[in-house]
Amino acid sequence: MGGINGIETGERIRNIDNHAVIVFVTSYMTYASKCYSSSPLWFLLKPIDGAEFEKMFSAVRKKLARQSKVIAFTYDKTQVRLFCEDIIYCESQDHNTWIYTKDERYRIGKKLSDLSSALDTDTMFRVHKSFVVNFSFIKTISGNEIKLYHCDRTIPISRTYKKEVTENYTKFIERDFCI
Repeated sequence: MGGINGIETGERIRNIDNHAVIVFVTSYMTYASKCYSSSPLWFLLKPIDGAEFEKMFSAVRKKLARQSKVIAFTYDKTQVRLFCEDIIYCESQDHNTWIYTKDERYRIGKKLSDLSSALDTDTMFRVHKSFVVNFSFIKTISGNEIKLYHCDRTIPISRTYKKEVTENYTKFIERDFCI
């Protein structure tokens, strides 16, 4: 593999993409403990047993089915691909829509209403005509305001969306406790 082993490759992949599904296949059980630094989903030992392969393949399919929705867009002449679970909130401002993550903010040339239909509707909710919030990042809801983790901004909840926000947030919290 060009001077790099599978363990180093797994670590590099994990550093680039936290959502990648990694499966190690090796003839040496001694490598298993070293592989965990890249958080693999599975570890197969050669010769590969058919039943074990089927279990691994089923686990990969389930993980991929559960993964968050992805949105792709161009920002500053660069192709960007974001997992919806990494988005803290989106804001419509001066005929632009801004997407905020922990590390970046991106301006896209879409209306907030168009963007919100492409987002993960299990976690991303409209709370105001100018804001869509990821419920996973809510620290507090107090009155007509939302405070978010990883963000100094207070997001308003409009009267139009208040009842819907309250109902959806309650369902969101209950869903997490029921799992």
